[in-house]
Amino acid sequence: MAEDGSKVGFGRPPVHTRFQAGKSGNPSGSRKKSPDMNARLKKAAEEKVEVQEGGRKRKVKKIDLAVTQMMNKAAHGFSN
Repeated sequence: MAEDGSKVGFGRPPVHTRFQAGKSGNPSGSRKKSPDMNARLKKAAEEKVEVQEGGRKRKVKKIDLAVTQMMNKAAHGFSN
């Protein structure tokens, strides 16, 4: 027991050495991580672009546009 009557031991540090109420033990914390390659690719693929189909303009996600173009090329046999 400490002088003030509180228990001291494993997981119970003395009261005078504990963090003050409302203050973190690591106020600056760790730095924010930069997005990894997968997050960057996903963000880029989810962006919308304006496409003109049959005289009408539509907004389509880049990934949908890429898949559509790839399928159209495959259907035509990749010939020049």
